[in-house]
Amino acid sequence: MSNAEFDKFSSNYNAGFDNSLKSLAASNQEDYWNIKIDVLLRYLPQDKTKSLDLLDYGCGSADFLRLLAARCPGWNLNGCDISEGMLQEAEKRLAECSHSFNLWHDTPGTPLPENNYDLITAVCVFHHIPPDQWLSSSEKIYKALKPGGMFVMFEHNPWNPLTNHIVKNAEIDENAVLLSSIQSAGLLKIAGFVDLKVRHFLFFPPKYKCLSAFEKYLSSVPIGGQYSLWGAKTV
Repeated sequence: MSNAEFDKFSSNYNAGFDNSLKSLAASNQEDYWNIKIDVLLRYLPQDKTKSLDLLDYGCGSADFLRLLAARCPGWNLNGCDISEGMLQEAEKRLAECSHSFNLWHDTPGTPLPENNYDLITAVCVFHHIPPDQWLSSSEKIYKALKPGGMFVMFEHNPWNPLTNHIVKNAEIDENAVLLSSIQSAGLLKIAGFVDLKVRHFLFFPPKYKCLSAFEKYLSSVPIGGQYSLWGAKTV
């Protein structure tokens, strides 16, 4: 998706929550963001959770960063996105947040600051990147990490039929190309990442919080609605 395509969705962006299936499964869009933060904090090594430099690659309207700030106040939070409209929306949403954020406009082919971040996330971003830019984006992220730093990619699982249905009927996903966890792991391996691990999640609708405790026991089953892929930069 291009800058212009994202810009038209930026005002009052709701992460596709106008989809009836999404609204039936969760109380609001924050449920989906918080589940990803739960996954991030569950598997992140404990020695990395107190204070770190994080970049959210393709941060959009910065809802992920905003909610992360409330749960990890000691983190240095940064975000970049190709859409100036999304970044303007992010500034509005972060205006009342006491945490300090650093956001900037990113452009394809422009490098990120090298060896600069402990952790980089890409939250449902890669399926919007043209496939011929998947590898260059992975390499760009790899270079931006500090030695030993970690990259966590969150993506829709194309092996889940409900996920496929939602994506096919979402206007913002009109040009999306979903990546399987196997494809994503192959990309990161070529880009230089090591210690690759896949964790599946969203087996149950977020509304049913009583079932969320079972998710961690199912993380190796490749049919969750989404997956997280973890990779490390060599020391």
